[in-house]
Amino acid sequence: MPKESLASLIAQLEQCALPERIAFRNPILAYGAVCIAPLVDAVERKPDLSASVASWLAMLAVSQPDVEDDAMRALRKLAHVPWGDIAQGILDRLQPKSTKATGAAPKAAPGPSAAEMAVYARVLQAAREHRTLTYSELETNRRHQGTYLHNISQAEHDLGHPPLTSIVVGKTNGRPGDGYLSAMVELGYAHIGEPVEDVWQRGIAAVFAFWADPEAEPGR
Repeated sequence: MPKESLASLIAQLEQCALPERIAFRNPILAYGAVCIAPLVDAVERKPDLSASVASWLAMLAVSQPDVEDDAMRALRKLAHVPWGDIAQGILDRLQPKSTKATGAAPKAAPGPSAAEMAVYARVLQAAREHRTLTYSELETNRRHQGTYLHNISQAEHDLGHPPLTSIVVGKTNGRPGDGYLSAMVELGYAHIGEPVEDVWQRGIAAVFAFWADPEAEPGR
């Protein structure tokens, strides 16, 4: 059976509700490099697609080395449209950090997985929309959630941003998980002995305030 046309898939993506977008990921990415430009065009028409498209482009860059350069160029372009900080955050995680010249080429560190980048994009979009999201809404293997969230916390800390993972909470109690306080202490955002509720309330308020402006510059 022939694949549904890419133009039709993109049109449906632009019209569907947020929870339905994930169903279009694999059919669109099956087009490989061909889908990159249409996805960028879709974001320019509908900026709230930025998180989904950025995470999908990251998946292409990680999983298909032959299209990595095209995907990275597209992410750099998306970094300059409204909500461009989402794409910029993904670029900051995918691109190796600069190091001081030592006379020898630095050993390349392994980059984040496509699954981790998808989680990062979902959390960023929720912050933009001034809402929390549950661990189940991360749509990833529960065994890896702690590692992904730890890495995201560290990446945001390195950028000078407030603790983004403060908005990820349990479905039943609406509060962060057991590892949240220790992670905040490790990053220097909290002090040993501080009540987790105080740290969390401070963190979530800072995140919502920081990401409130849809025209905010990437990496501000």
